[in-house]
Amino acid sequence: MTGPALDDRPWPGRLDVEAVDEHGRAVRAAIPDERPLRIELDRHLLATLTTLGTAPAHLALGWLRGRGLVPGPDALAEVRVDRDTGTVRITSRTAPGSAPGAAGRPAAPSPSGGSSSSADPFATAFTDPLAGFDHRPGGSHARLSEAVLHALLERLARLPRDEPGAGAVHACALCSNAGASRGDTLYAVEDVGPHNALDAASGWMWLAAAPDAAEVVLLTSAPLTEDVVVRCARMGIPFLLSRADITRGGREAALRAGLTTIGRCRGRHHLVFTGGERLVRQPVTALA
Repeated sequence: MTGPALDDRPWPGRLDVEAVDEHGRAVRAAIPDERPLRIELDRHLLATLTTLGTAPAHLALGWLRGRGLVPGPDALAEVRVDRDTGTVRITSRTAPGSAPGAAGRPAAPSPSGGSSSSADPFATAFTDPLAGFDHRPGGSHARLSEAVLHALLERLARLPRDEPGAGAVHACALCSNAGASRGDTLYAVEDVGPHNALDAASGWMWLAAAPDAAEVVLLTSAPLTEDVVVRCARMGIPFLLSRADITRGGREAALRAGLTTIGRCRGRHHLVFTGGERLVRQPVTALA
């Protein structure tokens, strides 16, 4: 697969401001510095998001992927971040002046930010978020051992990262569930909303030649809502862990998509809400 030329240098993401503590003393505090981010495809403005700018190019690609606006990263020639204007400019290989290549030009965006195609991905967003989804992530072979689960729970406890201002943002991480790297972090990102963080992770996975999505576990600080679960399903990841709870819509989406969802994670305490058959428990002994 030939992906686009990519520029994904982050913005600062934090802003130092003056504040007053409980004792009336002037202090400096680091707060999230969210800014508008415009997403353009072949010079058409598709959307304006609010983001910390920790991974602007990956965020834009994940946003496109989640809406089915391009068939794959090999259909794109370039992804350029203009920090002066807060714009991610994406050029497809079929755009005028771009390098010739992959077929499958995206439908021309309409002024509303949707698609002029009759198969508008936005049209089904509110009626069937899993429209067109016809497979179960990881199939039936994906398994998660209890030992790896415990390692992942420790990593999950550190999301968002322990630094000033992190409590105002959401974070997610993609972790390995394959070979000697089981439990290791493959990619981590944080942003002002769970959707941005998940879309950035999705954009990174879209470009990465490896790993296989069936060998990945997604950790998130966000509640397991329908939107979060659907994003995980569309990435093809079979395991989704959160410190927060699951909603009714999230549970129904997970059951339909065949995801293993684990929530209310605190230390080693957790609740498996769906897909428990994928977990491999350690045998209980008389000394356990």
